Amino acid sequence: LEEVELARELESSAIPPWRYPQKMLKAALWSSHQPSVYPVFLTNYGCGPDAFCLKQLKRLLPRTPHLVLEFDEHRGEAGLITRLEAFADEVSQHRAASRTAVRLKRVENPEAWPPEELKEIPLVLPYFADHAWAFAGALKKSGLKAEVLPPPDEHSLKLGESYSSGKECHAYSFLLGDLLKLATDRKPEERLIFFFPGARYSCLLQQYGPAMRQLLQELGQDRILLLTPTLDYFWKLIGFDGLKSLYQGLVAVDNLVRIACQLRPYEVNRGEVDQALQEGLRLIEEGLASESLAGALAKIKTRFSQIKVRPEDRPVIGIAGDIYTRQNSFANNRLFEQLEELGAEVWPSPFLVDEIDFTFSRGFYEKLAKGDLLETVKYAGLNLVREVNLAQVRKKLEFSDLKLKEPRFEELLRSSLTYLNYNNNQTLFLNVARIIDFARKGADGIINVICFNCMLGTTAAAISRRIQKDFGDIPLPTLIYGETETVSTRSRLEAFMEQVKTRHRKKQLAVS
Repeated sequence: LEEVELARELESSAIPPWRYPQKMLKAALWSSHQPSVYPVFLTNYGCGPDAFCLKQLKRLLPRTPHLVLEFDEHRGEAGLITRLEAFADEVSQHRAASRTAVRLKRVENPEAWPPEELKEIPLVLPYFADHAWAFAGALKKSGLKAEVLPPPDEHSLKLGESYSSGKECHAYSFLLGDLLKLATDRKPEERLIFFFPGARYSCLLQQYGPAMRQLLQELGQDRILLLTPTLDYFWKLIGFDGLKSLYQGLVAVDNLVRIACQLRPYEVNRGEVDQALQEGLRLIEEGLASESLAGALAKIKTRFSQIKVRPEDRPVIGIAGDIYTRQNSFANNRLFEQLEELGAEVWPSPFLVDEIDFTFSRGFYEKLAKGDLLETVKYAGLNLVREVNLAQVRKKLEFSDLKLKEPRFEELLRSSLTYLNYNNNQTLFLNVARIIDFARKGADGIINVICFNCMLGTTAAAISRRIQKDFGDIPLPTLIYGETETVSTRSRLEAFMEQVKTRHRKKQLAVS
């Protein structure tokens, strides 16, 4: 009954995947129907209700006094007693006052709509990564209206922070800032859908959409809808052909970004690679939208082939970490550019391609092991289509010999199972596998780039200490980015680069 009531009061995507937050919300819902019950939630710093659950608490208990007590080693008895006394006074006043039943207003979620109803409403994509252009192109190909916003800036961050508690991961503040900026910049009568990819795995990302919808409702911004689809709904929205186009686009952008990182430190004319990259991203979007990706890739190949580079020996740095922070230049404080200024070449991780490849490959082997012939054939077909599309895109961009080759599914398993079982969280497994792959393929240093409070990144950081030891004490720090950067990040980068250069020199001497 509690689960049914909770699902009725909250949209299903707003219910967190973790057991204890679910129990907390069920307790809050139950308390809201008990006239003499006032809940107290106990937690401790770094391990307790996340910011999104706290938002849902307020929604479930809009007029019921409740108290959240967070304990840490600095908690003093006097402060605790003061808060308890204030809470007791609030309860006394509430009991003395007359009460009326509260009916929560439903929050509209366009994922509940038939996909064809979205055809006439423009989709606006925040610049979560360069790969936003691939999403826009695939959406346009499928008959939807789509545009990509400019990258986030200080104004986005300021707006997002003003409506955040500080407990959310900073990707939420950036995306929320872009949403609020959109709400103030566009015409009041214009109806829009703010779109970015969602997640089904245990990550706070899956709570972004419900939290933003709730805030828009509170601000009276009902003309802007939130769409954060997972693969299942995206499949319904753009169909199998649309998904194939999206996959090709993601592969193309991944390779384009990797080529840019491989050329930029050595370019003769400063800024030429970045200019070619931006032109290439728009060509990919146009190519996907008009079903002429091959022609777009041919133009990109010609453009990049004309860039002059100088010979130079630089150490290489692999970048792993959470998907948003490692990919978004504003979120990681221009990390790639800073490393290049300090004398390095960057090896970036893919955006979502490795997640797609791993999902399909794992599905095939699991269904085969279970003897499910029909599902095995289905996944075999999906993998064949994926391989063909992958090969087609890479062949069109073969003008640069990429130093870093993507590992196959079997290679990932062999190298990573010593550290983590692949039945764990898939994103965590792939991040650990990426760190190992960088180390095995000769990176002189690796950075695990995460945002403050990222559970998966923090777990990867713990595992990375063993990887670091197993690979000859390779420099392998975890850089944590929050909403406000400090000079210590730059100092850590400089110290890291000194270690990397020392390791690189030793390798060169050993070879010679």
